[in-house]
Amino acid sequence: MYKRQAIISMTLDGIITSWNKSAERMYGYTEAEAVGQSPVSYTHLRAHETVLDLVCRLLLEKKKK
Repeated sequence: MYKRQAIISMTLDGIITSWNKSAERMYGYTEAEAVGQSPVSYTHLRAHETVLDLVCRLLLEKKKK
């Protein structure tokens, strides 16, 4: 079950600290490319959103597909 789930760890500042193989497949970036980055690097943060809001929105959008 967990092999198919993207697991991404972030600091409280929203910086990615780990990124599993499923995240690589889902988002198209290797762990080396993603670690140290913010999800904002990959998509546009809406004016009123925090990084947590962004992550939740992306997960919900992915679930709808």
